[in-house]
Amino acid sequence: FGAMWTPPIRYHREVRRTRSILSYDGYLVGSEAVRSYLNHLEFSLGVDKPKSDFLFLPTDSFAGLAQPRGPHRTLAYEIAAGDDQLAPDLVAALKAAGLVSTAGGPPPGSGDDIASAEGGADRLRPIEHGAALCLHTDEQREADLPSGRLFEAAAAGAVIVTDELPFARRVLGDAALFIDSTASRAGVVDQVRRHLLWLDEDPGRGERLAAQACEALQGRFDLETMLAQCCVFARSVIERAQRSRLDAIRALQKTEPVALRPQSSARAEAHLP
Repeated sequence: FGAMWTPPIRYHREVRRTRSILSYDGYLVGSEAVRSYLNHLEFSLGVDKPKSDFLFLPTDSFAGLAQPRGPHRTLAYEIAAGDDQLAPDLVAALKAAGLVSTAGGPPPGSGDDIASAEGGADRLRPIEHGAALCLHTDEQREADLPSGRLFEAAAAGAVIVTDELPFARRVLGDAALFIDSTASRAGVVDQVRRHLLWLDEDPGRGERLAAQACEALQGRFDLETMLAQCCVFARSVIERAQRSRLDAIRALQKTEPVALRPQSSARAEAHLP
């Protein structure tokens, strides 16, 4: 099965990716935009492979959820290498304002000043900061595909500060703090600063938001639920394939054989008046 949680537009950049997608026996669909992409891709080839009826996303385990200590919450942001490394100028502006701590991304000396300043590939623990910045690319927002950061933050008991991703707005609602990442850099910095000040005014607010986010995701989008759904999906695909083979065999068994006549008789009949 293909885990289809990457924006479809990225597949078009490399032909080998499309060939790889078409080689799968079925698809674990990350969003309705992805499902539409797969339907269009298969329609042109007359193919219809199984697709999950649930969303399969880069989630995390919510077991052992712990709440951060202390009343003050700071913002953590993990920089991912490759396609998910985004908005470096925005992150730099937030760092310059003292609003975010970063880690991850390319190793030191790679030319990435943001990652190198924090020790390169070190990992942040949102639990220690109490809030996590979850940014998405334009492509992710357009395809409504959430980053794994969102689930990691919720699993760590951190307050989610995210951009306007439809999935986050639809599933989390008031359990997350939203920013307009299309605003000016100064405007985004101001939005984040106001969110953190609002959390500091009442330490209980952060705890309530983190608990609400966990409740909204756990049991629907946590790792254990995803894996259980995958097992059910896999069994259904296997059973479907078995039924198709049995149906084909039964259809052949019911077909009456065509009686063949000797060629000499056929030629003789052809000359009869």
